Amino acid sequence: MKSAVTRTPLIALVGLIGVALSLFHIYTSIAGVYPASTQRSIHLLGVLAIAFLSVRSTKPKRALSRSIDILFAIGGVASCIYIIASFQDLLLRAGMPNTTDVIFGWILIIVVLEAARRTIGPAMSLIAVVFMIYAYFGPYMPALISHRGVSLRRIVGFVYLGDQGIFGLPLGVAATYVIMFIIFGTFLTISGAGEVFLQLAYAIAGRWTGGAAKAAILASGLVGSITGVATANVVITGSFTIPLMKRSGYRPRFAAAVEAAASTGGQLMPPVMGATAFVMAEFLSVPYRTIALAAIIPALLYFYAVGAAVHFEAKRAGLKGGVEAPDIRGLLLRSYLFIIPMTILVVQIMLGYSPMRAAFWSIVSMLALRLLDRKNPLKLADLYAGLATAARSAVGIGAACATAGIIIGLVNVTGLGLRLSSVIIHLAGGNSVALLLLIMLTSLVLGLGLPTVGAYVIAAILAAPALIEVGFNPIAAHFFVFFFAMMANVTPPVCIAAYTAAGIAGSDPVKTGVEAFKLALAGFIIAFAFVYSPVLLLIDGTIVSVGLATLSAFVGTTALAAAVVGHFSSGLRLWQRILIGVGAVLMIFPGILTDLAGLLVLVLVLGFNVLKSRASVRDSELEVEMAAE
Repeated sequence: MKSAVTRTPLIALVGLIGVALSLFHIYTSIAGVYPASTQRSIHLLGVLAIAFLSVRSTKPKRALSRSIDILFAIGGVASCIYIIASFQDLLLRAGMPNTTDVIFGWILIIVVLEAARRTIGPAMSLIAVVFMIYAYFGPYMPALISHRGVSLRRIVGFVYLGDQGIFGLPLGVAATYVIMFIIFGTFLTISGAGEVFLQLAYAIAGRWTGGAAKAAILASGLVGSITGVATANVVITGSFTIPLMKRSGYRPRFAAAVEAAASTGGQLMPPVMGATAFVMAEFLSVPYRTIALAAIIPALLYFYAVGAAVHFEAKRAGLKGGVEAPDIRGLLLRSYLFIIPMTILVVQIMLGYSPMRAAFWSIVSMLALRLLDRKNPLKLADLYAGLATAARSAVGIGAACATAGIIIGLVNVTGLGLRLSSVIIHLAGGNSVALLLLIMLTSLVLGLGLPTVGAYVIAAILAAPALIEVGFNPIAAHFFVFFFAMMANVTPPVCIAAYTAAGIAGSDPVKTGVEAFKLALAGFIIAFAFVYSPVLLLIDGTIVSVGLATLSAFVGTTALAAAVVGHFSSGLRLWQRILIGVGAVLMIFPGILTDLAGLLVLVLVLGFNVLKSRASVRDSELEVEMAAE
């Protein structure tokens, strides 16, 4: 009892900080943001305070641990306040930090690294430390990556006081666009959007072949477009969809794999897409709507690929629909609370309004509808909980973006970015496929231990420039590294989304990861397709060219799903699966010659499979007739 009493004031303090932080961002979204350093400092001090007061250290001694937590929180808040209070003085002595600047700078660097370690794991903090070591010991590095070295004082100058360090672009995105969409998504979630979307998915897809899994894919796409985080999507939808899939006859690991693969794709699904899309828009200096529009066809292809694999698996296992579908009319009447705000959001973004302002009016419309809702009216407690929860949800992203800023600052001050691009191009030997494979592996490896936004940021500054340098479209290049940073969630050995789903399903994590990887395999091919043919990203294409490329990709994706599962009209032999896989790849890659070659292979092999299946059915019917006689 004593423990509960002592914790209550701290929980209340965290809640108040969260509410204040959310209200600050709602206010600035409509009244206008403060100067960049002030806006980002206020956001970061709130994030750090919440991180250290709510996420416990792993140290065993409770009293000592809590004291250390409070010291970290005070250090982070003080370092951010120092930036706000000394802004004018810092401008006057830009590039020449004094002793006080250095002290506060190192405090904040240490605090940010610890916050990232606690909230998103140790990988990103370790990478930042490696980059600091590289910056300091530059003269002693191998000739290929050596530089003249950066003093500790200069490191602080770039990382703490510069506009490309902690308070750089990633944190700027988190402190403006991302936090507003997190608030919007949080209010959608606590208003019951997840449950309604799940029931809507059952109503639409539940009666189809393998309906439980198809409904799970549809639900994950709908919910994932709100959360933008694979693991959160798995937890929200997987606790309902995975048990239902198991009851419908799917193997536990396949059910978990379906949820993991579909939840991963949620990061690619407009209109929200998660933090990464906003960071990408800032990196490329394009409106967010450009990124959202570019993601439409790849997202549809990805979800269709997972759905096709599920369909063939259901056919192979003889599974039917059988999910009890709720009344779709009743669901649509209930869903106006969510559909209207999301429609307002999409329309404003497409009309070119600021994402912050679009999110603001979407939040206002949703809260207004909740106030008018007789069955579930908005209460003050709901408002408080939504604001506090949204701020807590922003902590991991804020810590990741601040740490990414450290890495970006060090890459810029050492000149590593330009040098590494040349190294990657040299290693690829001028071959574009080899270059893409190298960058794919880089993005996947980064994504194994980092959240998608962190993996994307590092790959975007180290690898994407190499693609742009050899002539790939900049948007396609950035989407390519984003795609594989995202796909790391279902790529063994560290596929966090699959492991999360396996925990819900009670299946083997490693086998679940392999199964999820197979289901998401088409995503790998799609990424190569759109980087070679940006028309799939709605870039520089006519309606006819986009339509033909999309149709070809959908046909190829269907074939690839059949090859992965090993079933089309009937079971496929190994040689058939290999040929179908080759044909699918040819179809997915845009181009007349590749399309014709791929279509020829698919028609021959799949046509043979269909004829064989029909012959088998006729033989079975004949045997039944003979037995009856």
